[in-house]
Amino acid sequence: MGKLCVVLLVLIGIAWIPIVEAAQGSELWTYIQSVTSYLAPPITAVYVLGIISERINEKVILTSF
Repeated sequence: MGKLCVVLLVLIGIAWIPIVEAAQGSELWTYIQSVTSYLAPPITAVYVLGIISERINEKVILTSF
């Protein structure tokens, strides 16, 4: 399943190249930064909530073998 997902993402990435070049005038760095600016805040919020909130975390029971 993992290999299939990787192949699928590579194909999507290859198909996305002409769209990026046409939309941004080949300014890939600007495009990457704009996408990152939209995705980073929600990812950070979920990460911080996962660390801080006890209701979101799963209880872990440590056992020694």
